[in-house]
Amino acid sequence: MSNEYALTVTFINQLPDAASQEIQKLSVGEAAALIDSVPTRASVNVFRYLIPWQAARILESVSVSKAASIIRELSFEDAITLSRRVSLDNREKILDAIPARHAARLRRAVAYPIHQVGAWVDPDIPRLRPEDSAGDALRVLQGADNASHVFLESKDGESFVGLIPVSEVLKSDPEIDLDELPWTYSVPISNRATMEQLAFDERWDAFLHLPVVGRRGNLLGGFSRKALRLVLSAREGPARPTRGFVLTDTMSALSASVSEIARLLFAESASVPGSSSAEQEVTQGE
Repeated sequence: MSNEYALTVTFINQLPDAASQEIQKLSVGEAAALIDSVPTRASVNVFRYLIPWQAARILESVSVSKAASIIRELSFEDAITLSRRVSLDNREKILDAIPARHAARLRRAVAYPIHQVGAWVDPDIPRLRPEDSAGDALRVLQGADNASHVFLESKDGESFVGLIPVSEVLKSDPEIDLDELPWTYSVPISNRATMEQLAFDERWDAFLHLPVVGRRGNLLGGFSRKALRLVLSAREGPARPTRGFVLTDTMSALSASVSEIARLLFAESASVPGSSSAEQEVTQGE
């Protein structure tokens, strides 16, 4: 490995924002050659800071295997954004190269009009059933990038039940059932709802994701505040992002550490003392 190559990779990993500005000065071919040459982690770091249309042009010009690895590692919202902006032929080549389940989710998302909630539903929110334990929730939260609440669905998976703040899960006895923790009901939104209907929803003050249901009332996943801002900001014209194609906020930054906390608590669950959380009043929805 040459010193120049090592310095390039280090620069991208340590200063991806600055690196993206330099990459955007290159031709698409030059940028693609650079992205193809560096590890996937470095590629993903810099892609989070590129302007979407430029990121899409570069994605079309790198190797299919590199494009697929980038799409796999980006956040769900960012992966959707790029999938919409690349040509149909390139999109299919890339999606054919990623795991079928992930590809199916992205194909389903881009089939919706861009301003409908269904186009941005993230199925990978922390979702469990009331009879699952807090320990089960901790296991799920270990893989969560951003989560303010755990979503509860019925045993048959056919309906949305309610939400439990992550803070309640983190401080509870891992052996306790989730239906014994304080939970609340939030009216789910339809996958056919539009951005205008949600732009001023007061629940965004407390939630990173709102529950989304299909026509049968089944929980499809969550619609994030990040996705809402992404779509609404796109209407105002292109602007250079600071991360993930949209601005992050304090709540997102705090919740990003949830998975680490969950890992620590789950590792120590055998020694966690009993909790009195089960005696707290449950706030049920109508």
